[in-house]
Amino acid sequence: MSLIPAHAVCCERMSEYEALHEIFESLDLGFVEKRLVRSYGRRSRAGRPHRSLLGMFKAELIKRLRRIESHAELYRLLEADDALRSLCFIGEDEKPYHPSTHLRFRRRIGPEGFQSLVNRFIKQLDNTGVLDSETLALDATFIKAYSRRDPEDNSREYSDSEARLRRQGRNVVLGCGVHLAVDAGSEMPVAVTVEPANVN
Repeated sequence: MSLIPAHAVCCERMSEYEALHEIFESLDLGFVEKRLVRSYGRRSRAGRPHRSLLGMFKAELIKRLRRIESHAELYRLLEADDALRSLCFIGEDEKPYHPSTHLRFRRRIGPEGFQSLVNRFIKQLDNTGVLDSETLALDATFIKAYSRRDPEDNSREYSDSEARLRRQGRNVVLGCGVHLAVDAGSEMPVAVTVEPANVN
């Protein structure tokens, strides 16, 4: 029985994330850190210092780019995978970013702040040639609203005012549509919007 050295396993795992390495290496992450620090404010001398903001942001990007379903699953992967931990600035003796830490992080940054960072990323990737920019794949998927129709307006959902009716086969269902544009060469999402289900 032959044993594979730990560093060899790590290198092999790192090759799985080669595309992520290329993306992060192509980006100027300095502006991201400044934006994140502004969202969190100055560090207080009292209390425990927060985790690496840039590391948490990279973990959020990896979750989306690797199609990881939940932050609990991301936590398990970061706990077991040294190559992934390295990408997200998690030391050997540190625990991964807990799902509750990610929740607070996303609330601090806010959807508008996160979107502005991603938009700037896309411009950088385009300028550095990571994006193919020749072919865009466009598609949409339907997300069902798990509620009931508004008794005062049968065409909309009761608790989600943006959900609308859409025909699916012989049925009419309430929900929203996620419309996505992806760079076909790199498979990098470049634009996304969520609209009522009756909007093309």
